[in-house]
Amino acid sequence: MDTTGSRHLRILLLEPNRLWREGLSRVLEDTGYNVVAAAGTLVEGLAEMARGGETPDIVVLDASATAEAPATEFEVARTRFPETRIVVFTDPETPNDALACFLAGADGCLMKNISSKAMAGCLDLVALGERVFPASLIGALLKDPGMGSSPTPVPEVYQNLADPATAQLSKRERQILASLAVGRSNKQIAEENNLTEATIKVHLRNILRKIHATNRTQAAVWAITHKVSDTPATQ
Repeated sequence: MDTTGSRHLRILLLEPNRLWREGLSRVLEDTGYNVVAAAGTLVEGLAEMARGGETPDIVVLDASATAEAPATEFEVARTRFPETRIVVFTDPETPNDALACFLAGADGCLMKNISSKAMAGCLDLVALGERVFPASLIGALLKDPGMGSSPTPVPEVYQNLADPATAQLSKRERQILASLAVGRSNKQIAEENNLTEATIKVHLRNILRKIHATNRTQAAVWAITHKVSDTPATQ
């Protein structure tokens, strides 16, 4: 995969709306990416890639292009292009779509109202191996009473996380986890709780151990799926 130093990343763009597809393609090209193919569906996009003989670094698609089975669509894309990363654009008003795609294996979820500069930064992070999920969408999911209604299967890495009834998080740990879930940094969490960053790191290590998570992303997903801010605290 190309580095983002030159940013000549190859993009396969999938968007059912032709006008939005043409507009986003131009924005991507103007930002320095190479849109090697653009189509309305994954099937059309793969056929276009076959004709051109190219391999995309990132597949960028609208959530609506995944039909109702994002996991299946992603599996098809990765079977064809094992090293390709997947980034999904979603509507800010439907955060469940973003979570469904993220749990189905998307490497990044971006809101459609994102700026071109922020989009470029997120694509660069994804190209470097990071996973990106908007903090604002996490906040919306935490407040959404219908959260968790998506039929998308939860990957094993998330299924293995602890049940909230057995995690035994303290009130302080729940507060810190809730802050983590909405995208706050260790420094911000420390300031909010009048603690040092070192203390926050200790709490986070304890939280990860208790919920059987290995990183902050898994912890954030755990907080969302179990609505940790609404769960009675253990003292």
